[in-house]
Amino acid sequence: MHPGASEFPLTYTGGFVRLPTYLHERLIAIRGAKYALEDQGVSPTTQNIAKLLNISEKKVHNATQAVNKALSLDQQAFSSLNGLPGDTLHSYIEDQNVANDPWHGFEEWYLKEEVNKLLNSNLTERERDIIQLYHGIGKQCHTWEDISRQFGLSRERVRQVGLIAMEKLKHAARRKKLDALLQDY
Repeated sequence: MHPGASEFPLTYTGGFVRLPTYLHERLIAIRGAKYALEDQGVSPTTQNIAKLLNISEKKVHNATQAVNKALSLDQQAFSSLNGLPGDTLHSYIEDQNVANDPWHGFEEWYLKEEVNKLLNSNLTERERDIIQLYHGIGKQCHTWEDISRQFGLSRERVRQVGLIAMEKLKHAARRKKLDALLQDY
């Protein structure tokens, strides 16, 4: 592929519409053929224009339809009832940039808040600390062995306390109708 093959040169055909150069040139040729046919007294139909330009009727039809289908993103999407300018077509195009999404970060923040509420309202301090250390909530994850050294308990006892605490959290989440949080994460 040669450089620039992926780039379409565009031509301004007015204040709003940009067309590929080849299409713009084809439209100029079609307009010229139309005037030539009218000067000869022949009806400028799609068939006659295609025959004069030595291209297919489909190409003539598609080129003329491309101009008719072009829309400005600045035009109103719906007519305004109060006479004031309404929403434009541009306002209905989705912005793919996540940073411009007003909900970006909200779901993660909300999830953290709900988890913290569950931890604080349903577990003892020791259970909460073990769960936070093992799952790395707010910090890094630790093994059962590391946690057992911090609490002065056996690794097996810390594991049992952690499993009991997780069961309490599951039941509390179901009571608060947070099943969606459990399934997604």
